[in-house]
Amino acid sequence: MAASTEEGQVSFTGNGGGADLGAHLTLMQWEDVVVRAIDIASFISSLPAGSVKLMKLDIEGEEFNVVDRLAEAGAVCKDVVQAAILEVHNVTSITTWANTSRWGGREPSADGLASFLQGQPCEHGAMDMLSQDDEQYFDDVNEDFGSANSCRNDAPPQAVTAAA
Repeated sequence: MAASTEEGQVSFTGNGGGADLGAHLTLMQWEDVVVRAIDIASFISSLPAGSVKLMKLDIEGEEFNVVDRLAEAGAVCKDVVQAAILEVHNVTSITTWANTSRWGGREPSADGLASFLQGQPCEHGAMDMLSQDDEQYFDDVNEDFGSANSCRNDAPPQAVTAAA
């Protein structure tokens, strides 16, 4: 499933190298992958109050649109979603999709998104947001899935006991 602002389908296109779709997914040619899209705000609103402790969104540039929809539905408040990890992608303008009166001139950036969240009318505050760039996996995963990691050794794990 893909998080979206409405129900339907979305299509992702792979370039054959797979780097745009996942760390170890390899597509052999240009290929469209069609997945179901859900209105994430409606989905979250259908859950029991306070049941979403952590939400992770890595939705390739749609995070501003989806967060705008979440705000519209009142789903960015801490009593609905306690915390979110968001990968924030560079976009040039929010005016083509966002309710610009809600965004109040904020830039489409991690800082702008955090400011937008904090500006929402939430009785107990807006959800906590951590911005993350997960494209770093290119640097810490190899074809042996970490066997060349300098932190790894062949010693069996040691038991850990709590200090008294």
